[in-house]
Amino acid sequence: MTLLLDPPLWPAHGTLWSHLVSDTSLAELHTFAVRAGLPARGFERDHYDVPAERYTDLIALGAQAVTAHELVRALRASGLRRTPRDRARDRAALEARWTALAPAADTRRPRETGTAAVTPPTASSPSGRDVTPGAPEHDAWSRVGADLLARWGERGRLYHDTQHLTETLDAVDALAAAEGLDGAAHRRASLAAWFHDAVHRSGLSRGAAARRDGASDGGASSGGVPGGAAPDGAPDSDEAASAALARRTLTALGDPDADEVARLVLLTATHQVEASDAVGAVLCDADLAVLGAAPARYADYAAAIRGEYADVPDREFRAGRSAILTALLSGPLYATGAGSRWWEHRARANVAAEVAALE
Repeated sequence: MTLLLDPPLWPAHGTLWSHLVSDTSLAELHTFAVRAGLPARGFERDHYDVPAERYTDLIALGAQAVTAHELVRALRASGLRRTPRDRARDRAALEARWTALAPAADTRRPRETGTAAVTPPTASSPSGRDVTPGAPEHDAWSRVGADLLARWGERGRLYHDTQHLTETLDAVDALAAAEGLDGAAHRRASLAAWFHDAVHRSGLSRGAAARRDGASDGGASSGGVPGGAAPDGAPDSDEAASAALARRTLTALGDPDADEVARLVLLTATHQVEASDAVGAVLCDADLAVLGAAPARYADYAAAIRGEYADVPDREFRAGRSAILTALLSGPLYATGAGSRWWEHRARANVAAEVAALE
């Protein structure tokens, strides 16, 4: 296990920059970054950007000085390298998934201006909407998808990033199939997954994010669990801001599921669902699927959460994180039968091990 640091050779923003990587895991990288006081916004998929004035400090903390070529070779050998081509491929896959969720023309609600609809129904499209490529409705849907991807790709998101979005969408697909959701219900769960962490202010400039999204800046999410808010679902929480964004955006698009998607997003503040809420159960279990991941992925997740909340003093973070995880262990972690079968056993082992490490 080695942290590698190349020389400060890369010019940007009036200084020179180094790259810090791990040859083993992102968990090791994020843990070292927190100890070194590197900001979460310095992380770029597989490395941290480090200004020249911190180079000597990081060597003193244990990073190993290497050449730029040695660093790249080690990163490739570790399997952690994320090339521009990888990122473009992943983005294209997510864009395709968003496009597939566009509502059919005959399910759209015409937007209202006073008492008259903007576009009257026509014989060819019951809602009067044209969703073919290049049409205004198609372009509007694509713009929303681009905005969501920009949000999920913000620097400072160490865990609540496009990987989490992809994993949540994958889990929604698997659970929807296993639990027998119909196509409409599956779509609502998928849309809620897209919006559920669209606003996420940990690891970022909280004031700037709050001003952008119309939420007050109170350090809203502090639980360090996917969807864990403090206080749960409060008006200034990330979940509430994400739900408001979903309702506002989907209503403007004439999507009939706007209110239901917003309701589902709010559930991720607590992950507590009614027994009759099959769609809510699928979404919440998908959001918590990482708890039942392989130990290495869980370790990456836990270290990334700590990095996103690096501004919280260690003693306070440990106490708060431990309390939340202990509360999770007090009952079943998953609401669906499939989630329980697939993830409950390993999730309880992962969470219990982290609680022990936090003590």
